[in-house]
Amino acid sequence: MLVFSIFIIYITLITLFVIKKNKIQVKAILSLLIVISSISVYFLTGGTKNLAYLELNKKISEYYLASEEKKEEKRGGLEYEIKKLVSQNDLGADQLYSLASKLRIESKFNVANLFFESLIRQKNFISSEKVFAEYAQNLYLSRGAKFSPKVEILLNRSLEINPNNAPALTLKGLKLIDENKYEESLNVMNKAYKYLNSEADKRELAKLIELINKRKNQ
Repeated sequence: MLVFSIFIIYITLITLFVIKKNKIQVKAILSLLIVISSISVYFLTGGTKNLAYLELNKKISEYYLASEEKKEEKRGGLEYEIKKLVSQNDLGADQLYSLASKLRIESKFNVANLFFESLIRQKNFISSEKVFAEYAQNLYLSRGAKFSPKVEILLNRSLEINPNNAPALTLKGLKLIDENKYEESLNVMNKAYKYLNSEADKRELAKLIELINKRKNQ
């Protein structure tokens, strides 16, 4: 970025010299300087990251719109692009989270995992209950609704930050069901219900609580 800034200063000085020597119209040159300044601001405020984000977003969309046959051809290239951009730190934390969330909502769990993992590995990542809970959920679903040591680690990290995180509590309740601890699961699920904001989510969780009660009483 320092080199780019020096380049912009150099171009500006050359332009001013040309104005003085050739008496070029000031309005035309000012327009040119505005364009140069805009380009400078674009790059110095993360424009390259924005460009990388938009390009990758486009490639992901193309991949999921392709036929199954074409997906097989594109999968390796897409994963390579993701890993390359992440390793080069060409995507910011907000962009990584945006892509991960978008893919998770669209049930593209395996690709979303790459972005979640990259996000929590960033040097400037601030521990977030929300990110840990969403990554845990995503990893759980990508494994066919099965728990793993990593899912449990992420789940525990979320609950350490906020013991009342509803998505993390719901996932913990599912883990307790796996362990046949129905009473404990119900306690955790009922606690999660209290902290849900969405009425739709509350309805779905109420159905799950009803199923656990039936299973417990069998």
